[in-house]
Amino acid sequence: MATRISHHHRILFVECSAGVSGDMLLAGFLSMGFPLTQLRRLIRQLGLDSVRIRVESVRRDSVTAARISIRGNPASFPRRAVDLIRFVEESSLSSPVKRSLIRVLSVLTRAEAKAHGASWRQVQFHQLGRVDTLVNLAGLCAGLNYFSIGPVYASRIPLGCRFHDPHGNWQARPGPSTQWLLRRFKTVRRPEPFEWSTPTGAAFLSAFACPDPAPPFKVSRVGHAVGHGRPPTGPSVLRLLVGRPILGLT
Repeated sequence: MATRISHHHRILFVECSAGVSGDMLLAGFLSMGFPLTQLRRLIRQLGLDSVRIRVESVRRDSVTAARISIRGNPASFPRRAVDLIRFVEESSLSSPVKRSLIRVLSVLTRAEAKAHGASWRQVQFHQLGRVDTLVNLAGLCAGLNYFSIGPVYASRIPLGCRFHDPHGNWQARPGPSTQWLLRRFKTVRRPEPFEWSTPTGAAFLSAFACPDPAPPFKVSRVGHAVGHGRPPTGPSVLRLLVGRPILGLT
């Protein structure tokens, strides 16, 4: 069933030809005009005073794209999913951002539980429990509110393949949680040993995006972003488009 939209909604379309990750999405929001001052305020509201952010412009694929780096103390918040959600509930984030952040963390928790055959109460975030993951997701939730975004849509999402790491171990790409999170979306397998789409990016889409095709819309903002890894082939820039639907054509 198609998502119901109105002229009050702004649409976000995520062009995923270069993959999708939390840091790329957040850099794309900053590229579209989400204020860095607001992101820093979010960090203070979460009590993550040790976090430092750097945003830089990178020339890639004939466009100027944003790239974000987030550093901070990894011990500054809990790793167990239920404790992390409680940590967010007790923070001084605004109510809309807090609700959205709890929503995406809950989606990520369910995916980890499904992927590892555990109860959601047992889920602990390890690599996903890094401070940059929480800041990325909080920033994305604030960005949705800042741009008054309603429906979110995505293009076909690339997924990599498993490969041997330098130690001779098999690495699953996509990982099981990413696979579960993107189960409703159209995906395409890429042969390169590269993590095209991460659990954080997949959790954002799973929580907020509709798997239906995007309706016609008039673009008002465009953002370009890159991650810290570069795809071995093809496009390397994530593009975000925001605009209002053209209702007469839907």
